[in-house]
Amino acid sequence: MGTVRPLINLSPIPAPSIPAIKPELLVRIARIPYRTYDEQKVSAVTSLLQTGNLCRVSQQNEETAWIPPDVLSVKRRLMILWANSGRSYLENEEIHSENAASHVEPLTEWVNDVLRLGCTQAELERHNKPLGNLTERESLDDSWDVEAAWPLIWALGLAQMPPWDEERTSPDSIEDFFDFPDPETWQPDLTLRRIEEIEEAAMAYETRMWRLRHAADVGDVGYARKLLKRAHLLGHVALAPDGDLALSNGESLSEKSEEYCRHLVSIVTERLCGLNWLCGQEREWDMVNPDSVVEWLWDEKWVGREED
Repeated sequence: MGTVRPLINLSPIPAPSIPAIKPELLVRIARIPYRTYDEQKVSAVTSLLQTGNLCRVSQQNEETAWIPPDVLSVKRRLMILWANSGRSYLENEEIHSENAASHVEPLTEWVNDVLRLGCTQAELERHNKPLGNLTERESLDDSWDVEAAWPLIWALGLAQMPPWDEERTSPDSIEDFFDFPDPETWQPDLTLRRIEEIEEAAMAYETRMWRLRHAADVGDVGYARKLLKRAHLLGHVALAPDGDLALSNGESLSEKSEEYCRHLVSIVTERLCGLNWLCGQEREWDMVNPDSVVEWLWDEKWVGREED
């Protein structure tokens, strides 16, 4: 999946002037992106230790610290994801509905005239293809944007996040997207959840991704259970009685088939991408990736910490 982030070398950082480092700050340090230049890692981590907040460091080129998007960007991106999934639906609807073409035209105009600023080039190209010309892969990928949109819906306070293992359609709170609104004037009083809350949700989904995609490769069930227990102690995931990751109904993931788990990977991948984008992993939507490194759960991050 994503590039593995190397551990951050904290040795050049002077000893903080505070009595002790709070455990939640250690978790946030683990998520400082590897793209940050070494000397700027020092500034970012020092700021975090002293204030509890990541500093917004200036950098050369396009290599930047994770800077979360503002509320207008989130509203615009949410509308784009809705438009993508809508185009996918109409693409399939074309098979059995002569009215699909009449719906595509205003949708395409909305994307081109109102949402263009937040679209990737690939999204614009897909929306400007004639109806029936999306590839099967393009249509399938865009249909999953419904799940990618849910973290944005949640972050804007428009609905609660669905259970992590259940697919959901768009909520009624964005039904007025059918009127093709302008993100600058649509619900102007909306605000975003605290970045700390969004980061916690991202870590929870990253842990689930790690369990789904990588834990089986470890070959050591005990090690997998140990990391999941740490995630549980942090309040990120629920555990089943056997110590494995719990589904929303309390059942153990270990009892489910490979096919079922592959379906969960699709849900978790989309939502983790949405959460990582909200955390500022990348400015371009297509560059966001669902990392599953979970450094904050590694042994070296838990030296001297209680695990009972």
